[in-house]
Amino acid sequence: MSKKSIIIVLLIGFFIAILVVVVMGALIFMQSNEREWKLQDDKTKASISAKAVSEQNILNDINQLRYNWCISSIDESYDSGWNSDCKSQGLPDNCSLPLDNAKRWDDYKTKEKDFCYKKNFN
Repeated sequence: MSKKSIIIVLLIGFFIAILVVVVMGALIFMQSNEREWKLQDDKTKASISAKAVSEQNILNDINQLRYNWCISSIDESYDSGWNSDCKSQGLPDNCSLPLDNAKRWDDYKTKEKDFCYKKNFN
């Protein structure tokens, strides 16, 4: 083999070696970036999930407050109506109403409390 042939073979070998090093470096770089991107993606998904849970907890708290207010309003309306019915019959507040009247007020209270629940939790 001539010197020229040996130099050409060595140059080709050198360029192939450089090419292999560059390709391997690029692959290693891409793998490390891919791991970082996956880690960042996982962190982002966890953050979004935590925010969704937090928002759901806030909505649950709001619904509970609205439900409590609704029940409180019904209790006040029930007591006021009951006592008004007592007065219309010449009886004192918190009287024992006749069965029909008492049943009507109890049914009203039950129906309205069910409505409060359905309105806030369904």
